[in-house]
Amino acid sequence: MLIDHLSHGGRTFEFAQRSGLTEDELLDFSANINPAGPPPWLSDALAEGLSRVARYPDPDAARARTAAAERFGLPPEYFLFADGADALIFALPRALGVSSVVLASPSYSGYLRAAQRSLARIAAVALDGGEGFSSSSPGFLARFSEAFLAAPGPVLALLGAPNNPVGGAPPLSALSALLARRDDAFIALDESFAELAGRGEEAFALTQDCGRFLVIRSLTKTWAVPGLRVGYIAAMPAVLARLRAELPAWPISSFAEAFAVRAFQDREFPARGASLVAAEAPRFARALARAGGLTVYESGANFLLLEFAAPHAAKVAEALLARGIAVRTFAAEEGLDDRFMRVAVRTRGENERFLEALACVFARTTFGGSL
Repeated sequence: MLIDHLSHGGRTFEFAQRSGLTEDELLDFSANINPAGPPPWLSDALAEGLSRVARYPDPDAARARTAAAERFGLPPEYFLFADGADALIFALPRALGVSSVVLASPSYSGYLRAAQRSLARIAAVALDGGEGFSSSSPGFLARFSEAFLAAPGPVLALLGAPNNPVGGAPPLSALSALLARRDDAFIALDESFAELAGRGEEAFALTQDCGRFLVIRSLTKTWAVPGLRVGYIAAMPAVLARLRAELPAWPISSFAEAFAVRAFQDREFPARGASLVAAEAPRFARALARAGGLTVYESGANFLLLEFAAPHAAKVAEALLARGIAVRTFAAEEGLDDRFMRVAVRTRGENERFLEALACVFARTTFGGSL
């Protein structure tokens, strides 16, 4: 079954219509965005983009590539930009011409959609709830390695680091060792939440060490600008040339490129967001666990996975939406059933509002029965 691309969180217009609220009144816990909000220089970046609006944007995003090169210590030709990391993920299997795609389950549904679009054979390797759905657990790594080595080639592995919606990341050393065992394989590491999780930049060096290793990042989450749509990928130029052929003539707007240049120059803002998440996520997780009736899986990033004792996450989500709070539930094809719900980590006050709303829902619910 093809996963509907609109199954993501962040559908605030739809949520507002269903709840009877305006989008501004809605509290969106379905999308995982930096709780600090956009950077203070956002207006200046948009004004710079506006100054170029009468001209076509640079199809090569040369200014953004140069800024990324200076930020990460790779040549500019190692970077490619598009209107969101999702656009790059979606194009990747077809661009590489792979026969198989190996991914973790559960993980970001965009990986599955990209594989389905390319008609590649899909190997979804299950994460174990008994191991906290960790993609660094020995059991998962063994299963993943077996699937990766057995998949008909050429093969692409799509992995999140940290993995959405459950967190965790496989060790880079294990991924490098896997690539060394196949010369017809690629591994793409999606680090869209890396900065908010306090993850380092070691993965970028592997793009030079191995021409079949790719790193994908988004500017949406860390910089809290999902409406701007800008993401990038780092890889060998020969690989990027194949991917570029699958993208539109003008992959990003003048606004997105102006924003990207400033983002790469600002080292302080991502660190502040990571500090906020590191302080608030454990506190929020503990408070949710005390609510009873559910298990909380911490991701290390700005989202938490909740598991209810019975399959009624959709009913809880509807009850929360009636109170002006949107959350993310899952389809079975995504590797999680109706016991699971993902919630963002937001500010202290917003998280408290969520806890109060959940307590109200629980107060009128008998688990195992119906809302």
